[in-house]
Amino acid sequence: MKYAWIKQHCDSFSVIAMCCVLKVSKSGFYKWLKAVPSSRARRSERIRTTVREIHKQSHQIYGSYKIAEVMQANDELETACRNTVAAAMREIDLKSRMSGKFTPTTTVVDPTKRPAANVLNQVFSADAPNRKWVTDITYLPTQSGWLVDGRQPGDNTGEFRLEERGRISAARDPAVTAPQRSRLPVHQ
Repeated sequence: MKYAWIKQHCDSFSVIAMCCVLKVSKSGFYKWLKAVPSSRARRSERIRTTVREIHKQSHQIYGSYKIAEVMQANDELETACRNTVAAAMREIDLKSRMSGKFTPTTTVVDPTKRPAANVLNQVFSADAPNRKWVTDITYLPTQSGWLVDGRQPGDNTGEFRLEERGRISAARDPAVTAPQRSRLPVHQ
């Protein structure tokens, strides 16, 4: 550690002065400069590189367990046990991105109220448009949290209309009625 500091600051201070202040020998510093990394140091560097690469490929989600599993499964990668992977992750300051358990909260139940009667009785097909209306609430994970998407199926088919790339196309304005909603253009 002292030698690395001396190397970093050798353009600002003389090597002899820094060696005297840090109480290390000048010859030891120059020997350290010329030294080839040991096989253990080279292996540790390969492990850190592999861990960094797998962590990046997993979008910073994988922890030491999964990274070690991926390393064991692939013959081309440097293999290491979970503890070695965990130590490498600490050294290069990598952490897995953990998400808490998702529990949707839509309404607060009032025990004094009775729920509406189930008049559809699980029969969702209708003989004409606008006879039966159903809706669904979908929770979509995004980078900034959860997106609640509550909309009605389009054209009485029971399918939600989605854009090709998976973006939501139905209008989110509650003032727009369902028949109007089916004629709305796709939002980009």
